[in-house]
Amino acid sequence: CRYFVQRQIARVKPKFVLLSGNAALYSIKDEKGITRQRGRPFEQNGIIYLPTMTPLYLTFDPEAEAMIARDIKLFSDIIEAGEIPQEKSLKYVFVDTKKKLMRMMKRWVAGNEISFDIETTGLFPWMTALASQRSNSPIRIEPSRARPVLNC
Repeated sequence: CRYFVQRQIARVKPKFVLLSGNAALYSIKDEKGITRQRGRPFEQNGIIYLPTMTPLYLTFDPEAEAMIARDIKLFSDIIEAGEIPQEKSLKYVFVDTKKKLMRMMKRWVAGNEISFDIETTGLFPWMTALASQRSNSPIRIEPSRARPVLNC
């Protein structure tokens, strides 16, 4: 696969390449691990690459359709911008009270995208609030992006 992919890239000289599956990723980066690297664009030799799962993956995990759709949307955004989109400004809230936590959880349940980072010292005062929230709407973390996804 590597020989053919690199030969095609040399002929076509694309600005953007969607790497579909582990073999395509390996042919460019010499690394495997599509589940860890999918959705994370990188630039190499003036070409922007975006790894994603192969569409065949949907036969094993039909719920992955939304994940692949996000990758395709990101690839579209990359092509439109002509570069890897960078977050210009980040609106953040330091959640340090139960009221702020509950406000964040309501936005999360409403379907708003929320990204978070948990710094812990082993003391976690919100455990009760999160445990009751989990019982209503299970939460899973998508390992490749460390991004919360609600399973409703």
